[in-house]
Amino acid sequence: DAHAVYAASVSAVGRARTTRTPAVLVFDGVPRRFGHAATDRQRAYLDDAEIERRFRRDPLAELCADALDRGVLSLAELTERELYIAEATVAAFDTAAAEPKLNDRADLVRRVAAPLAPLSSNHLAWRTSSEHPNETTGRKDVLRKHATRVIRETLDREKDAVYVGEDCVHGGYYLMTEGLHAAHPRRVRDFPPDETSLLGAAAGLAQRGFLPIVEMPYAKYLDCGADQFYEIAIHHWLSNGTRPNGMVIRLQGFDRGLFGGNFHTHNELRLPPGVDAVCFSNGADYVRGFRHAVRQARAGRVVMVVDPT
Repeated sequence: DAHAVYAASVSAVGRARTTRTPAVLVFDGVPRRFGHAATDRQRAYLDDAEIERRFRRDPLAELCADALDRGVLSLAELTERELYIAEATVAAFDTAAAEPKLNDRADLVRRVAAPLAPLSSNHLAWRTSSEHPNETTGRKDVLRKHATRVIRETLDREKDAVYVGEDCVHGGYYLMTEGLHAAHPRRVRDFPPDETSLLGAAAGLAQRGFLPIVEMPYAKYLDCGADQFYEIAIHHWLSNGTRPNGMVIRLQGFDRGLFGGNFHTHNELRLPPGVDAVCFSNGADYVRGFRHAVRQARAGRVVMVVDPT
């Protein structure tokens, strides 16, 4: 029932926005008209009558019929839309089939990621900015504080930069984002502990023209978002660069690996083609490297900064 789905969705969105807590929608009785694939032997677990009943239960056809009954669309309008969608689908397949095949290794490598952005002559100019005097005092400090400063600097200067993560509003893990939400309340946002959705949101932000910096609490948590992570890594290759999704991914990892057991710090990362991975051992390199990572993300590359914990 499309109307019930719409009403429940509106209610769930309203509740989530009002209470600022997650809402879960459960859809029951959704028909599955076909098997999972051509190799799915439905008759092994469904009888012929049930297969036929499911085939005839078409939610889209029911919704179209309801639109006609309510006068939302005329039969001529509905037919026109159906023909347009059918023609557009065939045209898309024809276009894809006519594209040049990837037979050259150099072309394959070229498509893996956006080209590296060249260093400009003033790529270190921010170091002497009067907006960030702490960087010119020569005072030694721990890497974490340098990291916080350069993230703050990025948000100050890059007005389309968005920082999303888990608990980052309150300072995040190891206080890496301390004070950032107070300075940029609309662009530093918490996310539920769902790494797949977190990375998916970052990909969506990138494709909408933002510059996302997404924090994964620990390297091991990347396992939980692995599917979306791999989709982000190969997206430039799949789209031949027509849908860039440049971003910076920050996560904790690399050190003795003693804290928190298996599901926290560990020193193994699976890095598919399409991801630049960097790790810094001191605050000065972190600042320079993070600026460069932001520059590359702006150019459409996916850069993962792995912090020692």
